[in-house]
Amino acid sequence: MKTREIIRTAGTNVTLGMAAILMAVFGVMLLFSGEHFETISVSQYSLTDVEYSPDGKILAITGGAYSWKGRWISSSDLAIRLYDPTTGEFLRKMDGHTRFVRNCSFSPDGSRLLTVSRELLLWDPQTGELLLTIDPGERTILRGAFLADNRRIVTGARDGKVQIWDVETGELLNEFQAHQRAVTSLDSARSKDFFVTCTVGEILVWDANTCEKLDEFGINYVPVSIRVAENDRFVIVPNGPTIVSYNLESREEKLLFEREKFWVGNIAVSTDGTYLATTSTDGGLQIWERDGMKRRAQLPKNGSDCFGIAFSPDGSQLAAVGMAGELRLWDLKL
Repeated sequence: MKTREIIRTAGTNVTLGMAAILMAVFGVMLLFSGEHFETISVSQYSLTDVEYSPDGKILAITGGAYSWKGRWISSSDLAIRLYDPTTGEFLRKMDGHTRFVRNCSFSPDGSRLLTVSRELLLWDPQTGELLLTIDPGERTILRGAFLADNRRIVTGARDGKVQIWDVETGELLNEFQAHQRAVTSLDSARSKDFFVTCTVGEILVWDANTCEKLDEFGINYVPVSIRVAENDRFVIVPNGPTIVSYNLESREEKLLFEREKFWVGNIAVSTDGTYLATTSTDGGLQIWERDGMKRRAQLPKNGSDCFGIAFSPDGSQLAAVGMAGELRLWDLKL
């Protein structure tokens, strides 16, 4: 496999042709037919999430945090940044949050971008215009996502409650006690009316219209990431040192992967469900073929934790952000 790394600093590109030596020295197995890797410095502070627009033309990045005595503190840079993932070109910066941003989510039609912090902000990603500010009151919102109808968003809070909001008016349409502990992650189906939430020990599936519980699955650890995948038929979630897949139609639970030493952190799933990308507590970033969990690539580490990863909609690119304040892009030939 040929690998070329480009580090962008002050507008200068430097090519490093050392991939073969690194693989020989460190025993890194890279099985893709080709890969192009680029690092773009985004912020001096940690970045928390990265998401592609549905058409793959915009990459949204959130952050604004730094770690102090084991706690995440808001920095002076709370901006959301948009990039062209094909060229790496910076498109625009959007300001409006008062604390660090936890995550972001594009609407299924790509017309809006949700960013989650002390407040919920809705943006036009084409212009950078702030469309709506939602004040959640005393709630501490941890995660948020668009529902399939493009008209509502779902959020999960530290007190275990889940909220449904109208994206045109900001009206709170529904709120209910989903878990007895904090909602650590959630995700929404893109073509069906359901969403999933998780906390310590449980994953719950909810009807997006009635908020009725449709299904539940047990889990042993604290899931920090959860994904609805493959035409909304599967839920895939890291479970400590393992990754588990739940078939929502057959209710079959399948252990996809188990590590001996390090826990799995965040995961990303390609649109067709063929590939998974995982981060781990040792700073590693890997890509796996889901059928048999064959490792396809061990991507270079940057010496810091990776907090957000995402596949492009067509599966040709992987983006990652984290503590180093960098956007890392890999062009993949899967």
